[in-house]
Amino acid sequence: AALEIAKVMMVDEPAALDDGIAYLPFEFFERYNVVKSTPFYLEFMNKKASKGSAVQHLAEKLSFDLDEVMAIGDEENDRSMLEVAVCPVVMENGKSKLKKIAKYVTKSNAKSGVAYAINEWVLKDYQD
Repeated sequence: AALEIAKVMMVDEPAALDDGIAYLPFEFFERYNVVKSTPFYLEFMNKKASKGSAVQHLAEKLSFDLDEVMAIGDEENDRSMLEVAVCPVVMENGKSKLKKIAKYVTKSNAKSGVAYAINEWVLKDYQD
């Protein structure tokens, strides 16, 4: 059986990546998830390998319902996990498109936004 690659990443100047995306054949987008996760990173992932599918698999293995799952992200490569979690949280410095699907927006990475989100929307009920 052929080995399927889970992820390949290209790193270059943002304009060079944008030019490269414009020349990718349509079939490439049918076969792979293509995500510009930061201005300098272009990721090609197996359609079956995503953060969203990993969250679903982990929740199933741990016997959690997805309505018990919080996902925290900031870039486009986090979209799939934010979409499957019932409690999607986006960092303050995250992409504005992701903030539209967020239940909450937390502090930035520089201000410990992940810790803030966990304390505020997971542990707070247990601390009171």
